[in-house]
Amino acid sequence: DHHDPVHGQHLGILLVELGVGITVTTVMTSTFFIFSARKRP
Repeated sequence: DHHDPVHGQHLGILLVELGVGITVTTVMTSTFFIFSARKRP
């Protein structure tokens, strides 16, 4: 049943985890490129 509260809760947790993962990856990538550009002589 798609209207099961547990199913909705798991879907919500999955979406939150995915959003956090994307955010962390974006921040880490941006930080890496910023430091890489800054290390030029």
